[in-house]
Amino acid sequence: MKIRLERTLEDWGTLGEVFINDEFSCYSLENPVRDVKVPSDTAIWSGTYQVGFRVETTPMTQRYQKKYKWFHKHIEVKDVRDFTGIYFHVGNWTKDTDGCILLGDGMRKHAEMITSSTSAFTDFYEKVSVALLRDEEVTLEVI
Repeated sequence: MKIRLERTLEDWGTLGEVFINDEFSCYSLENPVRDVKVPSDTAIWSGTYQVGFRVETTPMTQRYQKKYKWFHKHIEVKDVRDFTGIYFHVGNWTKDTDGCILLGDGMRKHAEMITSSTSAFTDFYEKVSVALLRDEEVTLEVI
């Protein structure tokens, strides 16, 4: 499975369109892209990364397991230089992400947010987790 994230840079954050196997899936929102990482306030670098389930159970993973009965483990972007714990997850504003990738079915650029995040995350998680459970290789290309 190939996930592609096509970004649009803004002063306040980074909007994007997410494609799974070349089909549009949803929108994304990240922290601003920076030349030098600011902890918890920088989007990951452009590049191609492996994607997999997070092995460790974090407090955030426990919250998601309680909230969503279908949720197993977080889907994580692996081996990103200078970053750890980069998840795809629910959120609407850049304050909801600490370097992670938020997903939404809608975008309100003038309001600096994405919308319908739970719906987008649910659909994304279902598609990607099925591939991971089948031991398919899943990659993320960030451009």
